[in-house]
Amino acid sequence: MKKLLLFLLFIASCQKMKSGQHVAPETIQLVESIGLLSKDEHIVLYYSNFRESSTGSFVTDKRIAHYWLEKKVTNNRIESAYYSDIISIIPRYKVPDFDSPYIEITKRNGDKFRAYMEGSDEEKYLFYEQALALWHKRHAAGVQP
Repeated sequence: MKKLLLFLLFIASCQKMKSGQHVAPETIQLVESIGLLSKDEHIVLYYSNFRESSTGSFVTDKRIAHYWLEKKVTNNRIESAYYSDIISIIPRYKVPDFDSPYIEITKRNGDKFRAYMEGSDEEKYLFYEQALALWHKRHAAGVQP
């Protein structure tokens, strides 16, 4: 069990944040199929803390999203918020062991979810700053989803 845990930690630590143009076509198809990406929407930054077929967090030109997919469908989490529905974005860089840093998204209806990010301090800051900049841009322009 201990070896499995160490292996999973190693795999998770190898994941990198990537720009939208470096996201695999099958990942794009997956997030479209679960309703987290429309045909006229583009991923700006993407991070998966395991396999892209099971988990991912990303920032698009219209929203912030996170998914966690398991074989048992009732355990799946598919969460997103359009920028117009977001009231706060809070970075959480310091987290307990065996967790990943994340940004906490609070929606107008009070619901919250996490979009995970990992990498260098600069990459984590970039993920947060990109989400924040797009949120402010969409609000300033009064753009709805």
